[in-house]
Amino acid sequence: MLNRITGLIILWIILCSVDPGHIHLQGVIVDESTAEPIDSAKISVRESTFLFTDSVGGFNLDQLGSGFEILIEKKGYKPKYINFFSEKYDMDNFIVKLQPTFTEYKTCLSQEGLRFINTLIKIVFSLFNAFTLIFILIKSKIRLKILWIIGIMLINPALRLLQADLSLLNFEIVNGPFYLFGYWNNPYSLLIAIPLTSMSFWVLYLLKRDWIQKKNQDSEMVER
Repeated sequence: MLNRITGLIILWIILCSVDPGHIHLQGVIVDESTAEPIDSAKISVRESTFLFTDSVGGFNLDQLGSGFEILIEKKGYKPKYINFFSEKYDMDNFIVKLQPTFTEYKTCLSQEGLRFINTLIKIVFSLFNAFTLIFILIKSKIRLKILWIIGIMLINPALRLLQADLSLLNFEIVNGPFYLFGYWNNPYSLLIAIPLTSMSFWVLYLLKRDWIQKKNQDSEMVER
């Protein structure tokens, strides 16, 4: 019993998200066609946190999460989304080029809609994974228990879609299952981490239980 409780505590600590570190980002925003600096461009970092470039297109950001995204907007230019989760940039000399456009910018999802979907997906999928982990730990007759636990912790294919047009930004097969505390780090994209291992476990458990559950030792003795 003590081992199971200890295992649950360790798994919870491992699977829960941790607050990201802090970084410094300094750069300039310029016109893609003329290379001229763009002043007063709006840089949104959080839903309620934003700043504007100065007269020479410069900006300076401090104490941001190590994984985050920004949205840059300026009338007459195509909005620029930048994802710092999977791409590496020169954080001390960051140059952003905006493309001139006459097309009006419209997003597929409002901030309220994006927040609702992000939160719903993370809570439902996280609780689903947590319930599956607890079930596997408590059940003593589960075959390949360690492999199932490792799969739940690592095999959660993640899709990241841009809020503007729901285009695919990134796809990763290996991902942790818990995203309960990460929403404010990605307010301009939709993150869907599919609990593939947990889903596979329950499909097999309900349809092919003999593949997952060990036979009762007493039954085996009677058969002999």
